[in-house]
Amino acid sequence: LAVFGFSLAASLVLVLLAGTIIDWWVGPAVKAVPLLGLGLALWTVVDSTGRSIAMFLNGINVLWAQLWIVIGFVPLCVVLKIYLAGEMGSAGVPIGVAVAYLLIHIPAYYWLVRRWFSEHAVAPRQADGVT
Repeated sequence: LAVFGFSLAASLVLVLLAGTIIDWWVGPAVKAVPLLGLGLALWTVVDSTGRSIAMFLNGINVLWAQLWIVIGFVPLCVVLKIYLAGEMGSAGVPIGVAVAYLLIHIPAYYWLVRRWFSEHAVAPRQADGVT
């Protein structure tokens, strides 16, 4: 949740300041594309949140499940990126990958993490002498 909150806040700041930052960086010849900025912000939030969960899964040695998740993710991601790029232009690419990630990775990660915690639940300890 901390990663989600931080990446969401940072992405919103960058989306709001994108025009100013681009003007300062490369000059007025290049203009910010608001939908592209929103798509990149969406992908940043989804990716950073998903990667933090993936690192947890790596740490508990849940690797094969992640491979199968990626095998399901890649075809959907490619199709969505191609389709949305045709419909929305460059903004469709990060939006397509974010949507594919939300549809495949996040539900699978949720299920894997819940399953792991339910299998590794520890009963609360009682303090000595307390009933």
